[in-house]
Amino acid sequence: MGKRLNLSRSMSVRVILFFSALLWCAGFLLPAILDDPLSLSVINPFLNLLYSKVCHQSELKSIHINGAALLICARCSGIYIGALSASILLIFQFRTAMNKLTPLLIASLLLLADVLLSTIGVYAYQKSIALTTGIIFGSIVFLYISNEIENFLLTKSAKLHG
Repeated sequence: MGKRLNLSRSMSVRVILFFSALLWCAGFLLPAILDDPLSLSVINPFLNLLYSKVCHQSELKSIHINGAALLICARCSGIYIGALSASILLIFQFRTAMNKLTPLLIASLLLLADVLLSTIGVYAYQKSIALTTGIIFGSIVFLYISNEIENFLLTKSAKLHG
């Protein structure tokens, strides 16, 4: 019974994390999705302020869809899309064990290398590279964070019920 309860709680956490990531991604994708200028004029100032806390929001580095710039840059878009993708995969995966730091180190180095090389001018900023390194980094980081949240909540639950 205890194992089934843990699985149920683990799935609940994963579903909550999925919907959180989905809501976050929907927010920065809204200008590309919503075609109503009145609605955008009401909600965009709030969303711009919200996303300005996590991204420099340079329109030159943003992805444009249907003529509208996303509210964050390509790299940040990749990070959050990577997190959303990982959250979807976690719903169908029984358990993840992110004990080794090697994947996190590799993902971090790829992202850092892109930032450094494009900043010092070895190559021009490429939205596709920034998006790709962001997706890799975001998905790996999300797996670590979700694993820690699950472990914390399951440990806390075991102490309360055991």
